[in-house]
Amino acid sequence: MAVPRPRTQIHPVMHPPQTLSPPRLPPVETGRREDAQKGNSYTLQLIDYYRLRFQLEFNFRDAKQYWGLEDFMNVNEQPVYNSANLAMFMVNVSHALIGAMRVQWPAFSVNDLKAWFRGQKYVVETLKLLPVMPDSVFIDQVVSQMAELGRVNHAVNTT
Repeated sequence: MAVPRPRTQIHPVMHPPQTLSPPRLPPVETGRREDAQKGNSYTLQLIDYYRLRFQLEFNFRDAKQYWGLEDFMNVNEQPVYNSANLAMFMVNVSHALIGAMRVQWPAFSVNDLKAWFRGQKYVVETLKLLPVMPDSVFIDQVVSQMAELGRVNHAVNTT
């Protein structure tokens, strides 16, 4: 026996709540925003909130995919809170680091960032096993070469 699907209902937008303040929006080059603000600023605010929704979804996707938001096994309130905040913090940190790296490598991704730091960690731990520590110039060269091994997107050689 088939289960009936719920019917989607569309409700008309009523008067906007008085608690919403006008958005502080960046200027748009088309000049349409000024014309539209003369009309219905509440509609523009809804559009801007909807645009932010996609950024939030991308942040949650990154937190799940790269920073373990989906994998933690906590059931108590405080550990869940800590795990979720740590994952979102790592999303913010990784976006800041990726922005700096994309000057040299436009296709630089989170996987490249993780491979870079993993490679650096492996080199440093391996060099600690040597009886005599090499000079810092050699260490920097080895670290930069080894950190590039696991990267997905390689740098474009501009020289």
